[in-house]
Amino acid sequence: SDMSEIFETGEQKQDDTPKSKEEIKEKIDRLKPNAINRLLLVRFMDFTVEPGHSYIYRVRVALQNPYLGRPVDDLEQPEQAMLPVLMSDWSPATPEVYVPQSYRYYVQETMIRPGMPNEAEVSMYYEHPEAGMPVMADMKVPVGCRIGGERDTDVINLSTSSLDTEAVEFNSNDVLISIDEGRRLLAGDVPDLAGMLKGLPRGQKPIPDRITVIDSAGNLVSRTAGDSVYAGTGMKTYDEDKANVALLIKKYEEMGYRKGDATADANVFNFGGDAEGGMSMSMPGYGLSEGNPLSQQKKGGRRQGASSRRRQSQMGGSDMGGYDGF
Repeated sequence: SDMSEIFETGEQKQDDTPKSKEEIKEKIDRLKPNAINRLLLVRFMDFTVEPGHSYIYRVRVALQNPYLGRPVDDLEQPEQAMLPVLMSDWSPATPEVYVPQSYRYYVQETMIRPGMPNEAEVSMYYEHPEAGMPVMADMKVPVGCRIGGERDTDVINLSTSSLDTEAVEFNSNDVLISIDEGRRLLAGDVPDLAGMLKGLPRGQKPIPDRITVIDSAGNLVSRTAGDSVYAGTGMKTYDEDKANVALLIKKYEEMGYRKGDATADANVFNFGGDAEGGMSMSMPGYGLSEGNPLSQQKKGGRRQGASSRRRQSQMGGSDMGGYDGF
């Protein structure tokens, strides 16, 4: 409805003309369009995030001021006559959004030997930045060194539609600063623990090997053999990551990515799953970073090693307004 209807004074409107501010407000409320069909969904993407940090976002609307230049006596808030843009209040802040690291790793074994450098053997999952797919390899890291290094491993390269064994530089921002060998105990050593010790799988230590690292946020983090790590959407284990990478390699081999391994049927991705478990589109490894800062041991709350950053930007609109994100 045209807002001029409120102030029409013709004969047909004469009896219906509002006489006071209260009547004007009441008529405006009656003439307001139904907001249900005018609500706009705001979507925005932040291309400036840094892995390993958490972010909080909120929005507000910017509208061109329809009262700009109006006589100040006509307005309940005279200062609005001088503002070219009217801003709404900020929306409530979102929950923290965690941006995972492009890597995570798992302790396999620690080695403390007289006359030799102390080392930890780790298995590292890494999102290959050029290939767009995850790779995985085992490596020995001396105490005092950055976790990572160059290893030969199978690489699925989406840009070249190939699967080859290549030298890959596994990069992380974490430094190994100490290791500890877990103790082996016999049932006779601690009679009170005999039942528990006999129930352990053969070769498993009751006290696992442990490493301490300084992570990308500068935190001291303790990791143990066989533990799980937070990967942005949930906890991950070594066995899960190893199986996922192996399944990806198998599927892309069936698609003919590895030279000499082409098959007649390239449609090997059974999105609904198959008798052997199939493969779903939610599986990690489709070029989407799902790494892990080693400080993440549980989901929820403000996580160690993930700093929270707030950002604000302004985007305006004409009749539909705009949004701000931070």
